[in-house]
Amino acid sequence: MNKTLLKLLFFLGLQCLSSGVLHAGAPLKVNFQGRLEESGEPVEGQRSFVFKIYNAASGGALVWTSQTENASVAGGVFSVVLETGNPVNLSTSVFTGARYIEVSVGGVALSPRQEMLSVPYALTAQALSSDARVSPASLDAGPLGANVMVSSIAAGAVHSNALTDSAVTFFKMSANGCAANEIIKRNAGNTAWICAPDAGAGSGITLAAPSPDNDVSINDSIYINDTGGGNLVRLQTAGVDKFVVDGTGLLLTGSIGAARIASGSLGTNVISSSVALNSVHDGAIISMSSSKLVGALPAISGAALTNVNSAQFAAVAADTTTIKIQINSVAVSTGALYGKFTQVATDTTTLKASIDALSAGGDFTQVAAATTSLRSAINAVAVDTGTLYGKFAQVATDTTTLKTGINAVAVDTGTLYGRFSQVAIATTTLKADIDALSAGDFTQVAADTTTLRAAINAVAVDTGTLYGKFTQVAIDTTTLKADINALSVGNFTQVAIDTTTL
Repeated sequence: MNKTLLKLLFFLGLQCLSSGVLHAGAPLKVNFQGRLEESGEPVEGQRSFVFKIYNAASGGALVWTSQTENASVAGGVFSVVLETGNPVNLSTSVFTGARYIEVSVGGVALSPRQEMLSVPYALTAQALSSDARVSPASLDAGPLGANVMVSSIAAGAVHSNALTDSAVTFFKMSANGCAANEIIKRNAGNTAWICAPDAGAGSGITLAAPSPDNDVSINDSIYINDTGGGNLVRLQTAGVDKFVVDGTGLLLTGSIGAARIASGSLGTNVISSSVALNSVHDGAIISMSSSKLVGALPAISGAALTNVNSAQFAAVAADTTTIKIQINSVAVSTGALYGKFTQVATDTTTLKASIDALSAGGDFTQVAAATTSLRSAINAVAVDTGTLYGKFAQVATDTTTLKTGINAVAVDTGTLYGRFSQVAIATTTLKADIDALSAGDFTQVAADTTTLRAAINAVAVDTGTLYGKFTQVAIDTTTLKADINALSVGNFTQVAIDTTTL
């Protein structure tokens, strides 16, 4: 075999591949030609060829294998086009580094392997990677392929007017060295782009700059859509919350000054806890029902109760033992209970309903005129030194005070310590009769008697006069009516005979 001739013809054929690299339309094929001799004679007829490319002259790794090519040999000369092979069809990727081709004929590998060398045009193509230039006319219109890397375009080669508006998306922008939660912004001197936190204290945000942009749309000027469940707005000063609005719109931190609240009534949704302690001043309350009051009332002056009438005391418990329990420490004219009751409501039918069994060491002034009897009104009421267990029927309504009328009368002990002096009565009968009596005649009433009748029976009629003497007192009568009717004293001529008891 003439190996020298085979090698020469092979590299002349490889020129086609090198030229194909320079032209986008050229096919990636290798035209392999050679001269085959057998026993010194040129081979004639059909032969089968297989071409293998290795990365070493012997051994090494198999880079590419052609399919079996059946070629006609005439005068020892043959020609084969290498294209289809394994693992891929022949391409420029096969020729990266030194390569060696091995030819097999009829299953017999010829040796040695032949190194694949460049032809003059291939050397020119290699030079294009550094200093060669391709004219714009040789470039097809359209975007660069995906295999063109950033490093393929020189710095400053693409100008701003070469970019279509909105052509560069966010995902095509480099992080530029910024860390997480940072953004790119211009520096204070507007000379460079720098990284800055996407949230921070900063120096404040001016919403109305000297030349602000005007929002002329019908949409919201500021729109915040909180979908994470946190606070809607949070403003701080030196790390301290000053204004916080939660996701429901409720103001959690911050307040509205009084000067910013319009006049008018608060809505029904303003609860008591919304009004701060001591924030409601005198004159701010127009009216208040009793259901809103709790606890004991503080001490107040009598002047504050000038217009209090019976309606305000309608619910005083009838079974209260003393007024002290009901109105303890309530100042009425001169003081608390054991003082005076002035201007008791005239619409009270009976004092018993209001003051039954009450203890009173002071005076009862201006007893209601509508009271029908003192018995029902002041039964068992203590007056000065004792209590009245007797009955006071039809006491005149013009009596100024009980003290003046029945000063210190003790009936439960059977002794008259005081006197019946100046009992004011509109009928003038009892007053006129009693005015004529001498008080001294009533000082020694028997202590063991239980009724006025028994007490008067024990009076010594011969020791003095009562503008006359009880000389005809019928001591065995059952009532004072019968006893007094039997008297012949002029001063007792107008005693009401229908009175059953004194």
